[in-house]
Amino acid sequence: MDGFEVDTDRLREHARHVRERAGDVAELAPVALAMAADPGAFGIALAPVGNAMALAQAACGVAIGGVGGALAVTGTAVDVVADSYDVTDTAVRTVFRAGQVVLR
Repeated sequence: MDGFEVDTDRLREHARHVRERAGDVAELAPVALAMAADPGAFGIALAPVGNAMALAQAACGVAIGGVGGALAVTGTAVDVVADSYDVTDTAVRTVFRAGQVVLR
């Protein structure tokens, strides 16, 4: 036995990938907010639709920003998990090898 066989390099690679997607989403949030419809975009007769659409589009922009934040936090959390596995693996390996020495 030489560890839990958890590939922490793959975990860190995944964390990097998730953080990259967080960066992509972070770029989209301001664009989505900038696209909020002009309340007059639907003409005078349908002005209430324009107001509702502007609110909905603004809410979508905020939600996209929230997704970006969640992805960034997730990427960091996966790195923390990888670090935790490394520490645990090292501790288990040390105890196991010490036990082997005692049993010889």
